[in-house]
Amino acid sequence: MSLRNLFSDRRKRGQPSAPELASDPVLQANSEPATAQNTGMQVEPSSVNLASHYGVAIDSMLPQGAGRYWKVRQVRHLAPEENQGRHHIFVQAHFHPDSPSDEVLFLVEWEDGSQEYKLRRSRRESIGHVAMFTWQVCNVQMLGAPSEVVTGLTANHPDELLEDGTRSGNTLFHHSFQVEFEEVIEETEESVIHGLVSNGVGLTLRLVADNEILGEGTIPRSSSYRFKSIPAGDCVLQVIEPDSGDLVVESQVIELDGSNEVELNLDVPEAPAASEPAPAAPAAEPPESPGPPLDNSLQPAPVPGAEPAESLPPTVPPAPVASSPSELPPVPATPLVQPIAPVQPAVPLQAAGVLSVKTMEHYILFGPREHFATKVYLPLLVGELTAIGATFGFSADEAVHARRVTILASPDVVGPEVDQNLQQQGTVVQRAYGDLATIRAAIGLAA
Repeated sequence: MSLRNLFSDRRKRGQPSAPELASDPVLQANSEPATAQNTGMQVEPSSVNLASHYGVAIDSMLPQGAGRYWKVRQVRHLAPEENQGRHHIFVQAHFHPDSPSDEVLFLVEWEDGSQEYKLRRSRRESIGHVAMFTWQVCNVQMLGAPSEVVTGLTANHPDELLEDGTRSGNTLFHHSFQVEFEEVIEETEESVIHGLVSNGVGLTLRLVADNEILGEGTIPRSSSYRFKSIPAGDCVLQVIEPDSGDLVVESQVIELDGSNEVELNLDVPEAPAASEPAPAAPAAEPPESPGPPLDNSLQPAPVPGAEPAESLPPTVPPAPVASSPSELPPVPATPLVQPIAPVQPAVPLQAAGVLSVKTMEHYILFGPREHFATKVYLPLLVGELTAIGATFGFSADEAVHARRVTILASPDVVGPEVDQNLQQQGTVVQRAYGDLATIRAAIGLAA
């Protein structure tokens, strides 16, 4: 019902008494001229405040040198077709690209209370809305930094009739406003420190003044750093070991006047080189008589034709197994099985190596356990190898005691020095790698 119709209806029913007006705020308001309710500061219409004629004002009392603050980008009253009978304040936050946070709170205050609401940087969540109640007059501002304040927001405005005299979407107690805030970050005239930290990648670089940490971060691979917006005063740079917190390097005192730029390079001492290991002690001579074992572990059965253990010199350890590469070598176009190498005649007590006791007929040597080729081959073959009683493993030290060894790895996974050492120990060696059919054929699993 419009104010005109409401006043007309009251005249038909008769004027209420003074007590009735005092007890009914709606009747009391309609007994007075229908003017906008406002407790804020009036301003002239501008491109920022498009709702000044609705009693809306902007309080711009910001502290000097705020550096970062929220200003009002625009306030406007929603048209009837936009509002559609609502009574809300729509608040939108426009974040600065260098904003220190992805979310912000805004505050809505009224005479008897207040409420905080959260906005986020994402486009959909940067707008919030708050319903206004009857007779409520609200002020809105952002939190977390100094902010301009929009005052006098209320739905207590009369009906806005259409040209034909009919009611629109803006009626008494059904008016809405849109308030947009913009975050401002001003460049300040403050000091800057930058430079390089040699040998410091991964360590923590810290800026300290009066025992207070002004900033810190991990030294990147580029070894460069930059601290900006530093106030005037004396400070030092410290390089810290992140795990222990120990001080590694500290700069001389740096004097800043609040606007100067200082370039300072630091050198972190290199860690001392690891000392070379002491030479291994010579292998002990075997006893003349082995005697019974000290525990109940099984001993290898003697091989017919082999020399007695007591007459053999100590075994020369094989060369170390090559470390695992990061990628499996490409599968060759044709199956790769190296031909069985001829058994080399035993060379007594040569520096290159000596013969070992052969306790196994055939040993299947896989690559290192952690290599992904081993993790693929082994699960596919282990059932069949176990069924036929084959001896297999990952140790060249074990393989040296076999008459025949099949290496299931390419030379860049198990190095060629392993082949050489096995052959010097009188072992027949072959290699097989690539597709599964080639490997199965080499170890006698093919159907």
